[in-house]
Amino acid sequence: MTEELFMSWLHHFKRSVSRGVSPTNTCLLIFNEHGSHVALPTIQEARMLGIDLLTLPAHGSHKLQALDVSVFSPFKTYFKSKRVAWIARFPNIEIRRAELAELSSKSLAKALIVSNIVARFKGTGIWPLNPDALTQDMQPSTTTHINDGKDASEVQNMPSLSGVHVSP
Repeated sequence: MTEELFMSWLHHFKRSVSRGVSPTNTCLLIFNEHGSHVALPTIQEARMLGIDLLTLPAHGSHKLQALDVSVFSPFKTYFKSKRVAWIARFPNIEIRRAELAELSSKSLAKALIVSNIVARFKGTGIWPLNPDALTQDMQPSTTTHINDGKDASEVQNMPSLSGVHVSP
């Protein structure tokens, strides 16, 4: 993704929102913190278009991407199950686009359930807003100690990596 491509995508997104988007009728867009998404020109363009941007914290998007968990993950499970059943029923026939489309549409219909989506947005704390929703799942990592016989004075004399010095 580049800044220019994301900028183009923002305009496409604005045109695709059925209720219309403008500075007085804003829309929320939730995404990760990729550099092309958070560049100042992108933020300014989004504001001008009426798109409010919400970035997910680094290393937390796997827990916060509500549609990945509530729709796409079940879709993959349903699709795999339907594909396996189709192959078992027609073992010597190569699956064609028409069959893939049918299996996909049936799987998506089963996975795209409003109650699942609403529950997952609530579970992530995105809507309604609940900053404490994932505190148990997203605790800071704990320190691991390896007893290698070296003490802190030896760590101080270690060479630096990329100009960063390790200190005790």
